[in-house]
Amino acid sequence: MVITYSAGMNERELRTKFASNLAETIPRWYNVRLGPYHDQEKSKMYSVLQHYADLIYIELNVVYICEFKVRGLAEAVGQLLNYKMLFPQTIEFDFAKAFPITLQLVTNQHKTEIIELCYKHSILYEVI
Repeated sequence: MVITYSAGMNERELRTKFASNLAETIPRWYNVRLGPYHDQEKSKMYSVLQHYADLIYIELNVVYICEFKVRGLAEAVGQLLNYKMLFPQTIEFDFAKAFPITLQLVTNQHKTEIIELCYKHSILYEVI
């Protein structure tokens, strides 16, 4: 898949453009809360501790957890690794617990040290 983006896009614009290139039949969720608290009251109490992935989509029974960043790339690696741990605890995704998870960092920057870090942790790194 070849995707062309403007270098000046913000994270939301990157996400929107990226998702628009996914097939319409691919289920996707935006700003996904991950973790064990699905109850509305508990969610409010623990909102400071909650974590939100920018985009989750499922293609061919593989879960893709995506983070879109224009800065803070090293921190995004830690976020994604945390999301991978939290995903199986998220009740809304019980149906996909057995699916393999692929982490994906999408950015508009080519940073060799971050590419190497992502490679080390099997995270897809896409510069757009």
